[in-house]
Amino acid sequence: MARMEMANVKETWFEDWERHFGCLKDPRVIGRQLHPLMDILMLGLCGIISGAEGWVEIEQFGKTRIDWLKKFLQLPHGIPSHDTIGRVFSLINPSKFQECFIRWARQLAEQNSEIIAIDGKALRASNDKGESPVTIVSAFCARNQQVMGQTKTDKKSNEITAIPKLIESIDVSKSIVSIDAAGCQKNIAKKLIDSGADYLIALKGNQGSLHEEVSTFLSSIKDNNVYGENIDESDSVGKGHGRIEKRSCLISGDVHLLPTTHEWENLNTVIMIEAQRVSGKTTSIERRYYISSAKLTAEKFNELVRAHWSIENQLHWILDVAFKEDQCRVRAGYAAENYATLRHIGLNLLKNDKTQKGGIKAKRMCAAWNPDYLLSLLGKI
Repeated sequence: MARMEMANVKETWFEDWERHFGCLKDPRVIGRQLHPLMDILMLGLCGIISGAEGWVEIEQFGKTRIDWLKKFLQLPHGIPSHDTIGRVFSLINPSKFQECFIRWARQLAEQNSEIIAIDGKALRASNDKGESPVTIVSAFCARNQQVMGQTKTDKKSNEITAIPKLIESIDVSKSIVSIDAAGCQKNIAKKLIDSGADYLIALKGNQGSLHEEVSTFLSSIKDNNVYGENIDESDSVGKGHGRIEKRSCLISGDVHLLPTTHEWENLNTVIMIEAQRVSGKTTSIERRYYISSAKLTAEKFNELVRAHWSIENQLHWILDVAFKEDQCRVRAGYAAENYATLRHIGLNLLKNDKTQKGGIKAKRMCAAWNPDYLLSLLGKI
């Protein structure tokens, strides 16, 4: 890349980076800040994008690319040691770091946030001294596959308390937010309505009476072939992984016929997804149930339920396979949470890039081999 072009890219992306992340407070004691905080943040991000999976590898990346990094970082004392990098990330206020990330991520997702999937994932190797591993609850824009925000569950708590905090931190207005059964709570449904969003929430036994009412009502319609004005059904067939799957979506707007639906804010539709899978000579049938404040067709709900699973396939699975998140033993202080934020930033940049063919792992390898490609990714910040 020509020096003039690199200067232009540097000026654009570094100014944008500082606009979103420059307000982050340096947690170190004054006088012990040999390495600028912005240098450490950018070194961590570049290292993670390029395949680093811990502080030692980030340091090694920095020493290998020091001449390139000096073109846009200060590095007054060279590359910080892995101990310094890890200590800084263990001290950074994770809530403030996430606020910076959410502001930055909003510019990538705001144009395509029709369906936002919310789900939690445990960082399995982050448990320390017998404590439970850190669990990160993420909001994922299904259309353009961008992480919009994240929050950590509190100790001795679960996703039920984390989801409302995440909803407050991101813009969900005019979107449909899908949540699995772990977040099936009346206060969460109300929170989404008050935020200008619709909800699509899975039902299981944790809402016993409602689950039983909806499953009995919709199963009776399906099994007895009794349809009315407010009933709609849509089928879709897909093939993959050596099996054929037929998905039938049955919905009803007659929620007034169910005893407890009035307890849920703006509940307008109950939904049943029947998945019939044929693999060789084996056939299995599974029924799942949902509630929603939206008034849509069965075909649309069928699409939205499938879109929710993108957070498993396009976020959690990639973090495990391409980033080896479950094997990462970063754990001291706030390091696990802050490292997860760095991963999400890197993943967003890699997902947003359309110039390089191949999956995330291939793109990370290309970034490690080709500094121009890495710089082009940073130019998308």
